Amino acid sequence: MKMKSIILLFATLITIAQLSAQDFSELFKKTNPSVVVIKVIEAESTGTGDPYEKVTFGSLGSGVLINADGSILTAAHVIQLASAILVEFPDGQSIEADVVKISNESDIALIKTRKAPKNPVVAKLADSDKANIGDKIYIIGSPMGLYHSLSVGYISGRHIEQLDFSRAGKIEFFQTDAAINTGNSGGPMFNLDGDVIGVVSSILTRSGG
Repeated sequence: MKMKSIILLFATLITIAQLSAQDFSELFKKTNPSVVVIKVIEAESTGTGDPYEKVTFGSLGSGVLINADGSILTAAHVIQLASAILVEFPDGQSIEADVVKISNESDIALIKTRKAPKNPVVAKLADSDKANIGDKIYIIGSPMGLYHSLSVGYISGRHIEQLDFSRAGKIEFFQTDAAINTGNSGGPMFNLDGDVIGVVSSILTRSGG
C-alpha cells in the first residue's frame, strides 16, 4: 500500500513537471516574437585630436515591442549612452531606432524603430499592481549574448524606493529568483497570461538577481 502511494505520488509529480514545462513552452512560443535584441554603439571622446578623436564600442540588451509602429520598452541604462541603436527582431529584421523617452531614475526607456516592423507581434502590458510575491513569472532576453533565452522563477519581493530630486517620486521594483545575467537588461518579465509586468533593470548578485 505504501509502495503504491509512493509510486502514485512520484507519477503525479512527473505529470505536474511535464505540464509545467509544456505550459512554458507554449508561452515562450506565444510571446518570444515580441522580444527584441538591442545592439548599441557608444562613442566616447578621448579628449585629444582635432576634432576630438572618438572611440566606439558596443553593448547588448533586450526589449519588448509594445506597439505595431515600432515602439519598444527597454531599460534606460541599455541605451542612455547610445550614439546608434539597432533593433533585431526574432524573424531576422534589423531596424535602426531612436530614443523617444527616457527615465534614468526609474531605469525605463521608450525607443522607436525608424520604420514599422513587418508582421509585428505586440506584447500586452498587464497591471503590475496585481502581481504578488510568490507569483510564477518568466523572462526572455539575451544573457551573455545568447539570444532569446528563457528564464523561469518567482516574484520573491516588491521594493519601493523614494527617489530624491525626482518627479517620478516613488518607484517600485520586483525582485525575482529567475536567472538574470548581462544581456537580459531591458528584457520583459511576463506573468503566466503572457503579459508584461516589468522590465529587467539590474542584477543584485553575480549569479543573478
